[in-house]
Amino acid sequence: MPYKILITGINRNNSGKTIVGVGIANGLKNKGYKVIPFKPFSFHNWFTQYSTTLENIKYGTIFSEDIFKLREVSNCRERYEVLNPVDNLIAPLDIYWFIEHNFTSMYYSYQLNIMRQILVTRVSYVNDRERIFNLGILNKWLIDREIAYVDNTVTNSVTKKFDEIVEVNDLDTLAKIIVDHSARAIGLSCKLLEKYDKDIVLIESYSDSAWPFLSDISLDLVLAVAPGIVLVYPPEKYTMAVKIRTSIYKSLLGVSVKDILDYLSPVKHFKIPPVPSILIPETVEERIKELLDYIVSRIEEK
Repeated sequence: MPYKILITGINRNNSGKTIVGVGIANGLKNKGYKVIPFKPFSFHNWFTQYSTTLENIKYGTIFSEDIFKLREVSNCRERYEVLNPVDNLIAPLDIYWFIEHNFTSMYYSYQLNIMRQILVTRVSYVNDRERIFNLGILNKWLIDREIAYVDNTVTNSVTKKFDEIVEVNDLDTLAKIIVDHSARAIGLSCKLLEKYDKDIVLIESYSDSAWPFLSDISLDLVLAVAPGIVLVYPPEKYTMAVKIRTSIYKSLLGVSVKDILDYLSPVKHFKIPPVPSILIPETVEERIKELLDYIVSRIEEK
């Protein structure tokens, strides 16, 4: 069974999870370990992350910028649908529409509800024969109101590999469908990854979500990242803290890292220097050397 490392963010935005993940993946690969990255659930913006959109168009479906970077540095050739079973494509809201309709204040309140910005969601199911079924969930509520930047050519290009598309007109229904389908799809990918001849599964959470799986999974190491620091938490206590908070929030997706920090004490911490915006894996690896050595020692202990 592969050694499973979870990387999650202490802050909602710009924690540095992917930068740390790239350094770890590159370092472990260079030490001879077979690494497979996993991003169970993700969001990305088709407009502001247009480089990723171009990759999505080439491939014929959507996947996150983070899994693209981690897959490349890991030299992993597994399909994006397995590595990133659920991806939500975001469309930026059109501020001029809100100004024109005298709803300027609503522009900001709509930003706080991610369901009002999701254009389409891909949920990928992997069956026993490793065939992939791609379900697309299209947010007609957003499209019909014309309140966001939507390019139909792009949308059609990144949904080519969808086997079925469900159109949803209600945001509550949209949220329920995404969560219900995601739980099973992520579980199937987790089972498949455990069968692979890999040494390490490097799991990156999304935003500050404490638990991106929507089901139980055993972990070997938990790394919580904030700018300049990585905190190491014991996986058993971390998992228990998530379960305690889940009993309050009634959903694993509702638990953020800030909700469980009071229940935990890090067993180790590592200072991380800044990294140039042009992401060079070797540079990141060099700057997290102390953390990387610790991870290798933990892997070898097991």
